[in-house]
Amino acid sequence: MSKFIPFTEEEIYQAAHTEIKSILEAKGEKAERSGTEWMWAANHSVKFRGHVFYDHSTGDKGTAIDFLCTFFNMRFQDAVCTLNCRDYNGIEFERSALKKERKHRPFVLPGKSRNMKRVYWEEKDAQRRRYVHNQRSVVQASEGVWISRSISSV
Repeated sequence: MSKFIPFTEEEIYQAAHTEIKSILEAKGEKAERSGTEWMWAANHSVKFRGHVFYDHSTGDKGTAIDFLCTFFNMRFQDAVCTLNCRDYNGIEFERSALKKERKHRPFVLPGKSRNMKRVYWEEKDAQRRRYVHNQRSVVQASEGVWISRSISSV
């Protein structure tokens, strides 16, 4: 029976926020890029970003501690001890940076338009008209009537 090791909240937090890619590299495993995430080369259903993973085949998900417990059959205490050593076989683990809070701009409605539509839609309509005129060789004869430039020049 193993001995109980008391961990502080900060030790658990630091262990959980270890980059999974650095854990795999320290163990000699390969990670491949898969869009904005990373994929474990040995198990293609496991994808991870930073310190969080998701296994698409089983639905398992979690942090770096859960990753070691699930795929390397470690107990919670062993996983936290391994991750808090800060290195494994001479390779240092990377920690996930804390996310910076984004500054939110206040929501402001666009000004009123003369025909009761919002300005956003008028800008989109202007973009559509320019595209149709320039790319498709079509001109607006009157409100709602569009004709080809080749016909209008006859």
